[in-house]
Amino acid sequence: MSSVHDESVSAAPAWVSPQPLPARERLLMIWEIPFAVSLGLSAMRSLVLLIGSLTAPKALSAQHVVINGSQAPGRPWFDLSLQLVSIASGVAPALLVFYLLARNGERPSSIGVDASEPGRDLLRGAGLAALIGGCGLAL
Repeated sequence: MSSVHDESVSAAPAWVSPQPLPARERLLMIWEIPFAVSLGLSAMRSLVLLIGSLTAPKALSAQHVVINGSQAPGRPWFDLSLQLVSIASGVAPALLVFYLLARNGERPSSIGVDASEPGRDLLRGAGLAALIGGCGLAL
C-alpha cells in the first residue's frame, strides 16, 4: 500500500502542466462556457424584469415597453455609460472563449476564427443575418 502512496506523491500535480483536452471535450468546453454565461445572465435579467412587471402598480395588459429608448433620459453621459456596459456584457462571453483558448495554449484558428476564407465567411454571415432578419420580419 505504501508503494501506491509513493507513486501518487512523486507524480506532478495536474495543475502544474495542463494536458491537452481530447477533441470532443475541447469542443464542448468551447461551446458550453459562453452559452452558460450568456444564457444565465439573460435568464436572470428576464426573471427580474418579469417580477418587476408583475409587481408594478399597472396591470400587465396596460404596460408598454419602449424598444429603443434612452436608458437614462435627460442624462446623456450616464446613458452612454449604461449602453457601453450593456455592449461589454454582450461581448464578454466571446472574450471568455478567447481567454480560455489562450490559457489552454490554443490559437483562435483552432475553432475557425481566422481570415483564411474571408469571402466564404462573409457569405455565411450574410446568409445567417438574412435568415434571422427574415424570421423577425415574418413574426
